[in-house]
Amino acid sequence: MGTDIGNKLTQRVGELLAAESLMDIKNIPAARLHRLDGSRVEQYAVDLVHPHRLVFKPILENGEDINKLEIISVIKIEEVIDYHGKQKR
Repeated sequence: MGTDIGNKLTQRVGELLAAESLMDIKNIPAARLHRLDGSRVEQYAVDLVHPHRLVFKPILENGEDINKLEIISVIKIEEVIDYHGKQKR
């Protein structure tokens, strides 16, 4: 995927490792943390190099709310993808 995406991926993973919860990531404007919808409703993504995203799924205890960023402290990285179907040129 190239050096630019690799460098940004390394940065984002470092930010995720350092965060106490996803609320810390929400406070990094350039990461643009956002919840996905449709078939990805249980996932979140952060920006890498446009249009690529790092997609991950929160690991929740029974009954925890996926929308409460301050309680999400464990995630499973799913993939790096351009899920909008646009190809980088």
